[in-house]
Amino acid sequence: MLDVVMPVLWKDDVLGWARLSTGKEKSRENLLKVTYDVAAYATVAIVLGILLAYLNRRVQMTAVTREGTEIPVEISIGKRSHRSRYRRASGRR
Repeated sequence: MLDVVMPVLWKDDVLGWARLSTGKEKSRENLLKVTYDVAAYATVAIVLGILLAYLNRRVQMTAVTREGTEIPVEISIGKRSHRSRYRRASGRR
């Protein structure tokens, strides 16, 4: 068993005392709960990140595709100055 007592301080004044008392079994239960909570949080964060990345990419690709189909139409009717707002994915600027 572990028993710890510490003062609770605020600007050098003692507000009260905090006591923590725990045994090995309780510590094990708490550690197991924290482990499951972290695993659940990480799983939700990863799934949500993948979903948002997919949706973001899909929206951007739709806009790029839509504009990519408009450019040939604009050129075919004689507007040769029409340019895309999107840069190529090759990294060249």
